[in-house]
Amino acid sequence: MRRQLILLGTIASAWMSGHALAQDPTRIKIAGPAPVLSVTDSVIWYAIPVQLGYYKEEGLDVSYNLSPGLTGSAQAMQTGSVQFAVTNPEVVMQVREQGGSLIAYQTLRRSNGNTVNVLPDSPIKTLADLKGKTLGGVSWGGGGALYLTKVLADMGIGMADYNRVVTGNGAAAAAALRAKQVDAVVLWDSAYAGLENTGLQMRYIPITDQEKLGSNTFVTTDAYMKANEQIIAKFCRAVAKSYYFARISQEAAVRAFMEANPTFRPASMPVEDARRDYLHVFKAYLDGATAGAPLSAKIGEIEAPTWAFNQNFYKSTGLLKGLQPAEASYTNRFTDGCNGFDRAKIAESAKAYASGK
Repeated sequence: MRRQLILLGTIASAWMSGHALAQDPTRIKIAGPAPVLSVTDSVIWYAIPVQLGYYKEEGLDVSYNLSPGLTGSAQAMQTGSVQFAVTNPEVVMQVREQGGSLIAYQTLRRSNGNTVNVLPDSPIKTLADLKGKTLGGVSWGGGGALYLTKVLADMGIGMADYNRVVTGNGAAAAAALRAKQVDAVVLWDSAYAGLENTGLQMRYIPITDQEKLGSNTFVTTDAYMKANEQIIAKFCRAVAKSYYFARISQEAAVRAFMEANPTFRPASMPVEDARRDYLHVFKAYLDGATAGAPLSAKIGEIEAPTWAFNQNFYKSTGLLKGLQPAEASYTNRFTDGCNGFDRAKIAESAKAYASGK
Protein backbone atom coordinates (compact mmCIF):
# COMPACT_ATOMS: atom_id res chain seq x y z
CA MET A 1 0.00 0.00 0.00
CA ARG A 2 2.85 2.31 0.93
CA ARG A 3 4.51 1.66 -2.46
CA GLN A 4 1.23 2.50 -4.21
CA LEU A 5 0.96 5.77 -2.32
CA ILE A 6 4.56 6.65 -3.17
CA LEU A 7 3.92 5.79 -6.82
CA LEU A 8 0.75 7.87 -6.91
CA GLY A 9 2.59 10.73 -5.24
CA THR A 10 5.39 10.50 -7.79
CA ILE A 11 2.91 10.49 -10.68
CA ALA A 12 1.03 13.47 -9.22
CA SER A 13 4.29 15.34 -8.68
CA ALA A 14 5.40 14.64 -12.23
CA TRP A 15 2.03 15.76 -13.60
CA MET A 16 2.11 18.98 -11.58
CA SER A 17 5.69 19.65 -12.69
CA GLY A 18 4.81 19.02 -16.33
CA HIS A 19 1.70 21.19 -16.01
CA ALA A 20 3.78 24.03 -14.55
CA LEU A 21 6.28 23.72 -17.37
CA ALA A 22 3.44 23.86 -19.90
CA GLN A 23 2.36 27.16 -18.35
CA ASP A 24 5.81 28.74 -18.50
CA PRO A 25 5.81 31.74 -20.85
CA THR A 26 7.55 31.53 -24.20
CA ARG A 27 10.61 33.75 -24.17
CA ILE A 28 10.88 36.14 -27.09
CA LYS A 29 13.65 38.58 -27.88
CA ILE A 30 13.31 41.55 -30.24
CA ALA A 31 16.12 43.33 -32.06
CA GLY A 32 15.36 47.04 -32.17
CA PRO A 33 17.46 49.74 -33.82
CA ALA A 34 19.38 51.89 -31.33
CA PRO A 35 18.39 54.14 -29.76
CA VAL A 36 15.24 52.06 -29.37
CA LEU A 37 14.41 53.44 -25.95
CA SER A 38 12.42 56.50 -26.96
CA VAL A 39 8.81 57.59 -26.98
CA THR A 40 8.18 56.05 -30.41
CA ASP A 41 8.03 52.42 -31.62
CA SER A 42 9.09 50.88 -28.33
CA VAL A 43 6.02 52.35 -26.61
CA ILE A 44 3.92 50.11 -28.86
CA TRP A 45 5.91 46.89 -28.71
CA TYR A 46 7.40 47.10 -25.23
CA ALA A 47 6.03 49.63 -22.73
CA ILE A 48 2.29 49.14 -23.29
CA PRO A 49 2.18 45.36 -23.71
CA VAL A 50 4.44 44.87 -20.69
CA GLN A 51 2.64 47.34 -18.42
CA LEU A 52 -0.86 46.28 -19.46
CA GLY A 53 -0.04 42.58 -19.47
CA TYR A 54 -0.80 41.93 -23.14
CA TYR A 55 2.26 39.73 -23.61
CA LYS A 56 1.53 37.87 -20.39
CA GLU A 57 -2.04 37.21 -21.56
CA GLU A 58 -0.59 35.58 -24.66
CA GLY A 59 1.87 33.48 -22.67
CA LEU A 60 4.93 35.47 -23.77
CA ASP A 61 7.94 36.85 -21.91
CA VAL A 62 9.43 39.57 -24.15
CA SER A 63 12.75 41.42 -23.94
CA TYR A 64 14.84 43.30 -26.49
CA ASN A 65 18.37 43.88 -27.74
CA LEU A 66 19.70 47.14 -29.10
CA SER A 67 21.17 46.83 -32.58
CA PRO A 68 23.18 49.37 -34.59
CA GLY A 69 20.44 50.67 -36.84
CA LEU A 70 17.81 49.00 -38.98
CA THR A 71 20.38 46.94 -40.86
CA GLY A 72 21.86 45.73 -37.56
CA SER A 73 18.40 44.61 -36.44
CA ALA A 74 17.94 42.65 -39.64
CA GLN A 75 21.35 41.01 -39.24
CA ALA A 76 20.53 39.98 -35.66
CA MET A 77 17.32 38.42 -36.95
CA GLN A 78 19.05 36.60 -39.79
CA THR A 79 21.66 35.09 -37.45
CA GLY A 80 18.92 33.70 -35.20
CA SER A 81 19.96 35.57 -32.06
CA VAL A 82 16.44 37.03 -31.78
CA GLN A 83 12.97 35.88 -32.82
CA PHE A 84 11.70 39.21 -34.20
CA ALA A 85 13.27 42.45 -35.42
CA VAL A 86 12.23 45.97 -36.37
CA THR A 87 13.58 47.08 -39.72
CA ASN A 88 12.53 48.74 -43.00
CA PRO A 89 11.06 47.30 -46.21
CA GLU A 90 14.16 48.01 -48.30
CA VAL A 91 16.36 46.18 -45.79
CA VAL A 92 14.11 43.11 -45.93
CA MET A 93 14.22 43.07 -49.72
CA GLN A 94 17.97 43.63 -49.80
CA VAL A 95 18.61 40.76 -47.37
CA ARG A 96 16.45 38.44 -49.45
CA GLU A 97 18.28 39.43 -52.63
CA GLN A 98 21.51 38.44 -50.89
CA GLY A 99 20.20 34.97 -50.04
CA GLY A 100 18.64 35.72 -46.65
CA SER A 101 15.17 34.72 -45.54
CA LEU A 102 13.67 37.71 -43.72
CA ILE A 103 9.94 38.19 -44.09
CA ALA A 104 7.75 41.02 -42.79
CA TYR A 105 4.40 40.25 -41.16
CA GLN A 106 3.28 43.41 -39.32
CA THR A 107 3.90 47.05 -40.15
CA LEU A 108 4.50 49.66 -37.45
CA ARG A 109 4.62 52.77 -39.63
CA ARG A 110 2.69 53.46 -42.82
CA SER A 111 4.92 56.43 -43.60
CA ASN A 112 8.49 57.43 -42.76
CA GLY A 113 7.25 60.89 -41.73
CA ASN A 114 10.11 62.85 -43.32
CA THR A 115 9.87 66.52 -44.20
CA VAL A 116 12.27 69.37 -44.88
CA ASN A 117 12.28 71.91 -42.05
CA VAL A 118 13.56 75.47 -41.96
CA LEU A 119 13.53 78.36 -39.51
CA PRO A 120 10.34 80.46 -39.58
CA ASP A 121 12.10 83.44 -41.21
CA SER A 122 13.86 81.35 -43.88
CA PRO A 123 13.42 82.49 -47.50
CA ILE A 124 12.98 78.81 -48.44
CA LYS A 125 9.31 78.23 -49.19
CA THR A 126 9.34 75.18 -51.48
CA LEU A 127 11.66 72.32 -52.38
CA ALA A 128 12.75 74.24 -55.47
CA ASP A 129 14.26 76.88 -53.17
CA LEU A 130 16.79 74.34 -51.85
CA LYS A 131 19.00 74.87 -54.90
CA GLY A 132 22.28 76.41 -53.80
CA LYS A 133 21.56 75.79 -50.11
CA THR A 134 23.18 73.63 -47.40
CA LEU A 135 21.05 70.75 -46.15
CA GLY A 136 21.53 68.69 -42.96
CA GLY A 137 20.46 65.13 -42.29
CA VAL A 138 21.25 62.03 -40.24
CA SER A 139 22.56 60.06 -43.20
CA TRP A 140 22.46 60.66 -46.92
CA GLY A 141 22.81 57.00 -47.79
CA GLY A 142 19.24 55.96 -47.09
CA GLY A 143 15.83 56.88 -45.74
CA GLY A 144 14.21 60.28 -46.16
CA ALA A 145 17.43 62.15 -46.97
CA LEU A 146 18.30 59.83 -49.85
CA TYR A 147 14.72 59.99 -51.08
CA LEU A 148 14.90 63.80 -51.04
CA THR A 149 17.90 63.69 -53.39
CA LYS A 150 15.79 61.78 -55.92
CA VAL A 151 12.85 64.15 -55.60
CA LEU A 152 15.17 67.11 -56.16
CA ALA A 153 16.85 65.36 -59.10
CA ASP A 154 13.44 64.80 -60.70
CA MET A 155 12.95 68.56 -60.36
CA GLY A 156 16.22 69.21 -62.17
CA ILE A 157 18.22 69.95 -59.02
CA GLY A 158 21.23 67.62 -59.01
CA MET A 159 23.47 66.83 -56.05
CA ALA A 160 26.04 69.33 -57.32
CA ASP A 161 23.42 72.07 -56.94
CA TYR A 162 23.35 72.00 -53.11
CA ASN A 163 25.54 71.02 -50.15
CA ARG A 164 24.82 68.02 -47.92
CA VAL A 165 26.14 67.66 -44.37
CA VAL A 166 25.52 65.19 -41.55
CA THR A 167 23.99 66.88 -38.52
CA GLY A 168 22.49 63.98 -36.57
CA ASN A 169 18.90 64.21 -35.35
CA GLY A 170 19.13 65.81 -31.90
CA ALA A 171 20.82 68.77 -30.29
CA ALA A 172 23.47 68.99 -33.03
CA ALA A 173 20.79 69.38 -35.72
CA ALA A 174 19.02 72.06 -33.69
CA ALA A 175 22.28 73.92 -33.09
CA ALA A 176 23.22 73.79 -36.78
CA LEU A 177 19.84 75.18 -37.79
CA ARG A 178 19.85 77.90 -35.13
CA ALA A 179 23.37 78.99 -36.05
CA LYS A 180 22.41 78.89 -39.74
CA GLN A 181 25.25 76.49 -40.48
CA VAL A 182 22.60 74.69 -42.52
CA ASP A 183 19.68 76.27 -44.34
CA ALA A 184 17.37 73.29 -43.83
CA VAL A 185 17.28 69.83 -42.29
CA VAL A 186 15.57 66.64 -43.42
CA LEU A 187 14.37 64.54 -40.48
CA TRP A 188 11.18 62.79 -39.40
CA ASP A 189 8.14 63.66 -37.27
CA SER A 190 9.23 62.51 -33.80
CA ALA A 191 12.77 63.86 -34.28
CA TYR A 192 11.33 67.28 -35.07
CA ALA A 193 9.07 67.08 -32.02
CA GLY A 194 12.16 66.49 -29.90
CA LEU A 195 13.77 69.63 -31.37
CA GLU A 196 10.59 71.59 -30.70
CA ASN A 197 10.80 70.49 -27.06
CA THR A 198 14.02 72.53 -26.84
CA GLY A 199 12.12 75.65 -27.91
CA LEU A 200 13.15 75.56 -31.57
CA GLN A 201 10.45 76.81 -33.92
CA MET A 202 10.38 75.49 -37.47
CA ARG A 203 8.37 75.58 -40.64
CA TYR A 204 7.58 72.28 -42.36
CA ILE A 205 7.96 71.71 -46.12
CA PRO A 206 6.48 68.42 -47.44
CA ILE A 207 8.56 66.06 -49.58
CA THR A 208 6.67 64.86 -52.64
CA ASP A 209 5.14 61.38 -52.16
CA GLN A 210 7.32 60.57 -49.13
CA GLU A 211 4.31 58.98 -47.45
CA LYS A 212 4.43 56.22 -50.08
CA LEU A 213 7.87 55.04 -49.01
CA GLY A 214 6.94 53.03 -45.96
CA SER A 215 8.92 52.53 -42.78
CA ASN A 216 9.40 50.34 -39.70
CA THR A 217 7.98 46.85 -39.76
CA PHE A 218 8.27 43.63 -37.78
CA VAL A 219 10.12 40.74 -39.42
CA THR A 220 11.13 37.19 -38.70
CA THR A 221 12.62 34.45 -40.89
CA ASP A 222 10.88 32.02 -43.22
CA ALA A 223 12.04 29.09 -41.05
CA TYR A 224 10.87 30.62 -37.77
CA MET A 225 7.51 31.51 -39.28
CA LYS A 226 6.98 28.00 -40.58
CA ALA A 227 7.75 26.46 -37.19
CA ASN A 228 6.12 29.03 -34.89
CA GLU A 229 2.92 30.36 -36.43
CA GLN A 230 1.06 30.40 -33.11
CA ILE A 231 3.80 32.40 -31.39
CA ILE A 232 3.79 34.99 -34.18
CA ALA A 233 0.00 35.22 -33.98
CA LYS A 234 0.15 35.79 -30.21
CA PHE A 235 2.94 38.34 -30.44
CA CYS A 236 1.37 40.39 -33.21
CA ARG A 237 -2.01 40.36 -31.45
CA ALA A 238 -0.40 41.80 -28.30
CA VAL A 239 1.27 44.49 -30.41
CA ALA A 240 -2.00 45.26 -32.21
CA LYS A 241 -3.78 45.67 -28.87
CA SER A 242 -1.05 48.08 -27.80
CA TYR A 243 -1.34 50.05 -31.03
CA TYR A 244 -5.07 50.46 -30.57
CA PHE A 245 -4.57 51.36 -26.90
CA ALA A 246 -2.15 54.14 -27.98
CA ARG A 247 -4.52 55.47 -30.62
CA ILE A 248 -7.30 55.71 -28.05
CA SER A 249 -5.13 57.59 -25.55
CA GLN A 250 -1.67 58.97 -26.22
CA GLU A 251 -1.64 60.11 -22.59
CA ALA A 252 -2.08 56.52 -21.44
CA ALA A 253 0.66 55.36 -23.81
CA VAL A 254 3.11 57.92 -22.38
CA ARG A 255 2.21 56.91 -18.85
CA ALA A 256 3.00 53.29 -19.74
CA PHE A 257 6.34 54.38 -21.19
CA MET A 258 7.28 56.31 -18.06
CA GLU A 259 6.30 53.47 -15.76
CA ALA A 260 8.14 50.89 -17.86
CA ASN A 261 11.27 53.09 -18.03
CA PRO A 262 11.44 55.02 -14.74
CA THR A 263 15.14 55.89 -15.11
CA PHE A 264 14.79 57.32 -18.63
CA ARG A 265 13.77 60.76 -17.35
CA PRO A 266 16.71 63.03 -16.44
CA ALA A 267 16.84 63.42 -12.65
CA SER A 268 16.75 67.20 -12.97
CA MET A 269 13.56 67.20 -15.06
CA PRO A 270 10.23 67.47 -13.21
CA VAL A 271 7.84 64.61 -13.92
CA GLU A 272 5.19 66.86 -15.43
CA ASP A 273 7.71 68.50 -17.78
CA ALA A 274 8.90 65.08 -18.90
CA ARG A 275 5.33 63.90 -19.46
CA ARG A 276 4.57 67.00 -21.56
CA ASP A 277 7.68 66.57 -23.71
CA TYR A 278 7.17 62.83 -24.16
CA LEU A 279 3.55 63.38 -25.16
CA HIS A 280 4.58 65.90 -27.82
CA VAL A 281 7.07 63.43 -29.29
CA PHE A 282 4.70 60.47 -29.14
CA LYS A 283 1.82 62.31 -30.77
CA ALA A 284 4.11 63.33 -33.62
CA TYR A 285 5.29 59.74 -33.97
CA LEU A 286 1.79 58.26 -33.94
CA ASP A 287 0.42 60.80 -36.43
CA GLY A 288 3.21 59.92 -38.84
CA ALA A 289 2.98 56.20 -38.19
CA THR A 290 -0.76 55.98 -38.83
CA ALA A 291 -0.60 58.44 -41.76
CA GLY A 292 -4.32 59.15 -41.80
CA ALA A 293 -5.54 55.56 -41.33
CA PRO A 294 -8.98 55.53 -39.69
CA LEU A 295 -9.28 54.14 -36.16
CA SER A 296 -11.28 51.23 -37.58
CA ALA A 297 -8.48 50.18 -39.97
CA LYS A 298 -6.76 46.81 -39.62
CA ILE A 299 -3.69 47.29 -37.46
CA GLY A 300 -0.37 46.17 -38.91
CA GLU A 301 -1.61 45.37 -42.41
CA ILE A 302 1.19 45.60 -44.98
CA GLU A 303 0.19 47.61 -48.03
CA ALA A 304 1.31 46.28 -51.41
CA PRO A 305 1.62 49.73 -53.10
CA THR A 306 3.98 50.88 -50.34
CA TRP A 307 6.38 47.99 -50.83
CA ALA A 308 6.22 48.30 -54.62
CA PHE A 309 6.99 52.03 -54.38
CA ASN A 310 9.85 51.32 -51.98
CA GLN A 311 11.35 48.67 -54.26
CA ASN A 312 11.12 50.91 -57.33
CA PHE A 313 12.80 53.79 -55.52
CA TYR A 314 15.70 51.72 -54.21
CA LYS A 315 16.13 50.06 -57.60
CA SER A 316 16.62 53.55 -59.03
CA THR A 317 19.42 54.15 -56.49
CA GLY A 318 21.12 50.83 -57.18
CA LEU A 319 20.61 49.54 -53.62
CA LEU A 320 18.09 46.97 -54.87
CA LYS A 321 18.19 44.91 -58.04
CA GLY A 322 14.54 43.86 -58.05
CA LEU A 323 15.44 40.17 -58.39
CA GLN A 324 12.12 39.08 -56.93
CA PRO A 325 8.68 40.67 -56.59
CA ALA A 326 8.19 42.93 -53.59
CA GLU A 327 5.36 40.75 -52.29
CA ALA A 328 7.81 37.87 -51.76
CA SER A 329 9.22 39.86 -48.83
CA TYR A 330 6.05 40.09 -46.73
CA THR A 331 2.85 38.37 -45.74
CA ASN A 332 -0.54 39.45 -44.37
CA ARG A 333 -1.54 35.94 -43.35
CA PHE A 334 -1.54 36.96 -39.66
CA THR A 335 -3.34 40.28 -40.01
CA ASP A 336 -6.88 39.10 -39.28
CA GLY A 337 -5.76 37.08 -36.29
CA CYS A 338 -3.68 39.99 -34.99
CA ASN A 339 -6.81 42.12 -35.01
CA GLY A 340 -8.92 39.45 -33.29
CA PHE A 341 -9.42 41.25 -30.00
CA ASP A 342 -12.16 43.23 -28.27
CA ARG A 343 -11.51 46.85 -29.25
CA ALA A 344 -14.13 48.21 -26.88
CA LYS A 345 -12.39 46.50 -23.95
CA ILE A 346 -9.00 47.93 -24.96
CA ALA A 347 -10.49 51.40 -25.38
CA GLU A 348 -12.02 51.22 -21.92
CA SER A 349 -8.72 50.18 -20.35
CA ALA A 350 -6.82 52.96 -22.17
CA LYS A 351 -9.17 55.63 -20.86
CA ALA A 352 -8.99 54.20 -17.34
CA TYR A 353 -5.19 53.96 -17.46
CA ALA A 354 -4.88 57.55 -18.64
CA SER A 355 -6.85 58.70 -15.61
CA GLY A 356 -4.64 56.72 -13.25
CA LYS A 357 -7.16 54.01 -12.42
